[in-house]
Amino acid sequence: MLFEVAWVLGRYYKIGNDEVLDILEAVLSYPNLWVVDKELVIKAIALGRATGSDFADSYIAVSANNIKADNVATFNNKHFSKLGVTLYSLQG
Repeated sequence: MLFEVAWVLGRYYKIGNDEVLDILEAVLSYPNLWVVDKELVIKAIALGRATGSDFADSYIAVSANNIKADNVATFNNKHFSKLGVTLYSLQG
């Protein structure tokens, strides 16, 4: 659900990344909302703020780090290069 919220706010409503992250943080503070991976979401918001990355990319990066993945396969090398993950390469 949070991915869709972030996407709609950013792409449809043209809200800037920092404000999108603020809104996601506010949503997390709702008293009766239960988020399975809340700690990862909090880390993703912090990483997004620190790197200027969007929520989805930041979430993928913190999730990969959380499971100690060796690397991440993506076509989005430009954005992922600043997220602290090792990118998968066919060249080895």
